[in-house]
Amino acid sequence: MSKKQNIFFLSIVSIIIIFAIILLRISPQIKSTVIFFFYVMLSNSFIAIPHEPLMIYLGKIYPFYLPVLIAILPTILGCYLDYMVLTPVLNSRLFKRPLNSKFYKKSEEYFRKTPYLTLFVFALTPLPFYPVRILSVASGYPVSKYVSSVTLGRIPRYTFLALSGSFFNISNNVIFGILLFMIFSPFIVNIIRRIIKKFTLNRIPEAKIESE
Repeated sequence: MSKKQNIFFLSIVSIIIIFAIILLRISPQIKSTVIFFFYVMLSNSFIAIPHEPLMIYLGKIYPFYLPVLIAILPTILGCYLDYMVLTPVLNSRLFKRPLNSKFYKKSEEYFRKTPYLTLFVFALTPLPFYPVRILSVASGYPVSKYVSSVTLGRIPRYTFLALSGSFFNISNNVIFGILLFMIFSPFIVNIIRRIIKKFTLNRIPEAKIESE
């Protein structure tokens, strides 16, 4: 993103924040809507907090189309936030070596074949989105195409989640459990991997001794 685009993005977000503060002063009951707006924006950015449980919950208490419509603008803003923050980060010396690795080069090669469709599919489905987020920014894929592909993929995803909350009437405890699981599952997986790796390394000397 250019400096002009960054300034424009920050101006829009600033206006929205000011507008939200004014609305909260006038009508405090919309607090949950304002929280949802900014939550969705962050969940569609590099911060990547899970939006699924919240969308299911809102589908329970509101007509399904309402959270879907509210989520469109923050989804767009979240995508722009990705490019504003990740572009300088990925262009820094810290990521020079990883982005020159054979694995990344091969991944980017596949991504460049059908970038728009790839982003759309990953935004629509439960596939982990972070890899294609990095590939899109690092490869210099146009931010406008990134925004449109992700938004078009998210809308039917949001609709499905909100309808799930509406039709299945999932309990709040289950929804909260899903949220906790989605937040902490990467850490749990990482711990399990370390335990397996440690156990494997400890078994290798034992196997050598037995063979001797």
